[in-house]
Amino acid sequence: MICPGDKVRILNEKAEGTVKKILGRKTVLVTIEDFDFEYPVENILKAEEPPEEKIPEKIYFKESDKIIFDDLLVNDKKTEERKIKTKKGKKPEFIREIDLHCHEIISNLSGMNSSGIFNFQIKFFLNELEKAIVRKERKIIFIHGKGEGILKAEIHRLLNTFENIKFFDAPMRFYGGGATQVEIH
Repeated sequence: MICPGDKVRILNEKAEGTVKKILGRKTVLVTIEDFDFEYPVENILKAEEPPEEKIPEKIYFKESDKIIFDDLLVNDKKTEERKIKTKKGKKPEFIREIDLHCHEIISNLSGMNSSGIFNFQIKFFLNELEKAIVRKERKIIFIHGKGEGILKAEIHRLLNTFENIKFFDAPMRFYGGGATQVEIH
């Protein structure tokens, strides 16, 4: 029996955490590296129990023109463009949107813990920012979501290292505070 406070492992993932809360009969809320995740009870093992399935090898990053993770493929979802209204007489401008939510950029999350997902999101962000700079895009919007603000804080920290980049919260009416607009000069 699993109880709040128990140290647990997640089947098919190289992750360990602490049970924070039991959510009904079939779901458990587990804290892993300061992030809370919901898992089906059947995917949870007490840390001292031997795993029933092989835990996958550690996933690592390789850098090239595209971000590649062992057998993970980045979803081939096209980035969206939003038509932004401008002052009277000016052409509307199109701004590319990059959604950094893990389910939008990673096709298979199994075997990834919160740290691995976060690192993937940061690498993906840097890759897309580099593409925007090379393509001489003037503006781009990165959707990071609200959450606890960890991804947003790291993105802002990285953007501060560029001299030719200004950034600010994207329009609240479209993104609800969960996106950053980047202007490249």
